[in-house]
Amino acid sequence: MQKYDNIHTYFLQKMQEAKKKLNKKEFCKLHGISESKLSRFPTEKFIEELILLDYMMIDCGINNKLFEFDIRQ
Repeated sequence: MQKYDNIHTYFLQKMQEAKKKLNKKEFCKLHGISESKLSRFPTEKFIEELILLDYMMIDCGINNKLFEFDIRQ
């Protein structure tokens, strides 16, 4: 499961990196969301839910294509 913990941490880092580079005003206008909602994303709850979803899929034997890549790229 260490592999999956590393992937979740990697996703969190990439989401935070994207938020720093994002033109928040234009992004929110394009997608119809408020800037305050965007500022709260990603939350710890989101990451916990992502991990839970991943473990549920593993338990059910569902192939999760989302995590099939090498994070060392």
